[in-house]
Amino acid sequence: MNLLPIFVPFIIFQVFFILCFFTKRISFVDTAWGLGFVLLDQVLRLKIGYSHFAQPAVSFLIAIWGLRLGVYLFTRSLIEEHEDFRYAELMNEWSPSPWSHAFAKIFVLQPFLMILVAMPIILPYYFPRPLLSYDQSKFWIPNVLYFTAVFGFLLEAVADTHLFIFKRNPENKGKKLKSGVWVLNYPNYLGEIIFWWSIGIIGTIISGPICLVGPIVITFFLIKVTGVKYLKRRLANYK
Repeated sequence: MNLLPIFVPFIIFQVFFILCFFTKRISFVDTAWGLGFVLLDQVLRLKIGYSHFAQPAVSFLIAIWGLRLGVYLFTRSLIEEHEDFRYAELMNEWSPSPWSHAFAKIFVLQPFLMILVAMPIILPYYFPRPLLSYDQSKFWIPNVLYFTAVFGFLLEAVADTHLFIFKRNPENKGKKLKSGVWVLNYPNYLGEIIFWWSIGIIGTIISGPICLVGPIVITFFLIKVTGVKYLKRRLANYK
């Protein structure tokens, strides 16, 4: 069994640690999150290869999702004058040796998290079920999930773009975005959750229910750890 692709996330995050350390901006690491899934999937494809008809479509979905997210987050980090408030708070908490803590708790921990989330990508390469075991009448299910994944991707992309434009306007400082897709609560996170549940269910069809670890983990982190929890506190005093 070729396990070399599994080390891809660790390599990517160490490269970004060097970038973040020399620029003194941890927020650049967010770029590694999107791009890491794309590179992981492509290395798996090259080293192991597809074994199921649904995998090329999944690779395409991962590519457009990861590249869009990576470019967006890199651009946002490049344009912003200050460190992302979440990382700024953490660096203050980790004083007097913030970079040692950052290395262990961000640049080492996140690759493990990425592997968990990527279970519906990884497992179909290593443990595909025989195609003959499928009920032929259910071959339409992945087609439906492709559309839900695209819907989640578009919702996240539109929400991120709208928020980016909104925040670049100085007149909106201290205000909440409440128009467009932002009439929903955290549509960017909702889109990402829809995307990963779609990928997770496709992975389950190919390799079994353990693939659902991926969407479960990303949903938990977006709601309880890195996403909604932080933003609720950040926006508490916004109009």
